Amino acid sequence: MDVTAPGHGLRDAARLARESVVVGRAVALGRWIGGGRRPVTAGQVLRKADVPAAGAALGVDVPPKLRTMADIRALHRPWCVAVAIGLLQIDRGWVTGGPALEGWPPGDADLLARWLTGLRAVCTAESYPQDEDSVRLLAMALLAVLGEDGALRPDGLWGPVHAALHDLCDRYDKASWEASHAADRYYDLETGTPLAGLVALLAEFGAVTDDPRKPVITPLGRWAAAHLADGLPGLADPGLPPAEMIAEAARFSDEEQQHHVAWGWLAERDPAQAAREILAAAEGMSPLLRSVAVRVVERLGEDALPVWREMKSARTPAPSCPPGTSVPSPATKTGSGWRWRPPRPRCRKRGPMRR
Repeated sequence: MDVTAPGHGLRDAARLARESVVVGRAVALGRWIGGGRRPVTAGQVLRKADVPAAGAALGVDVPPKLRTMADIRALHRPWCVAVAIGLLQIDRGWVTGGPALEGWPPGDADLLARWLTGLRAVCTAESYPQDEDSVRLLAMALLAVLGEDGALRPDGLWGPVHAALHDLCDRYDKASWEASHAADRYYDLETGTPLAGLVALLAEFGAVTDDPRKPVITPLGRWAAAHLADGLPGLADPGLPPAEMIAEAARFSDEEQQHHVAWGWLAERDPAQAAREILAAAEGMSPLLRSVAVRVVERLGEDALPVWREMKSARTPAPSCPPGTSVPSPATKTGSGWRWRPPRPRCRKRGPMRR
């Protein structure tokens, strides 16, 4: 991940990250644990008996009746950050000081990378389990809206943020209703302000100013807007060479995500020609990349059949289907050429198969 920024932009963003509330509290938690250790629960947070002491170390009020430390955002957010960036480490039911504590703070570029890791960790922790990217997408949408020139509409943030959220969900193959539902937890019931809690979250990280009605994006927020999407399955640039598109899709293990990434590239091309380019590019690739290339071509369905037949005819490989079938089965690349795997349900029978 390239986290560099030109000149003053990098220094300003790093200063805001270093001075942010949540990073300051994460460092304080690490120093509070210090060279000792504390037991943690199955949920990887402090036991209830240790929470008041942690709150006192950070200057955070702890209610007398507590279900879990995770319910106190002012403690749980810096805890998530500290664990994610190595200020704390958890092993075998105990938390101790982490390796990042010595020599803190790091250089600007390293600090920004850790800050971003911490923000993602908090977003994941506050998302619903069925979609751990929902709060990250919300944050991206809010930063995108605040980063645009022009005044906000009189009716507030939710309208433009909701529209931006839908665009992001389409781009990254996410269900928009899940991300929209996650926004409910950031609604301020007392003031009736949507997204007030999300503004407060990003303000704790130094990405926006802490005014839910008129938040302003900071240099750190602009930097985050350019990097928060790293790791999400975005559509591949149609201008990429086929080999780079395959490598981009191969970054994801899920086949649906691979296809989503490839679709941005495929949508601008004739399916048969795209299949030829992909398979030609896969010739000299590793087995992993070749398998991704084959899966991408397979998803083209019947549009890719002429290409499979061309390859079969040109390379005289082993038969692709048993007698009486008409559709080539998926291919794998060997040292001497493409070899066709015995088919399963893809083969269409023309008549009874011999046994």
